[in-house]
Amino acid sequence: MRGFLAVTGLMTLTSCGIVAINGSPGVVPVPAAPATPVVAAPPVQPPEVRLVAAIEGQGCVLNSATLTQVQLDANMTQPELRATMNRLEELGRVRADGQGGLRVITDRCA
Repeated sequence: MRGFLAVTGLMTLTSCGIVAINGSPGVVPVPAAPATPVVAAPPVQPPEVRLVAAIEGQGCVLNSATLTQVQLDANMTQPELRATMNRLEELGRVRADGQGGLRVITDRCA
């Protein structure tokens, strides 16, 4: 009985193409999937650069009307936005616009 099971198992494996006997073809290689190129994530810009770009995109002024969109565009929390605005002010990169907002001083924003 044991010999019968061994032969039956061998025949089953052979018919599936898993076992090679006497030079017959064994496992047929499956072509590999084409390699997908690995793309590195773009570098994250410093907070000052992100904030200035976001304010420029909203007409160069940060005020109550543009605050929410600037915060979203700059990808900042409220404390990060305040700290970054303080740094920009220390660097002389913002000034009061006379209407309750802050205007960034850049090449695009006079």
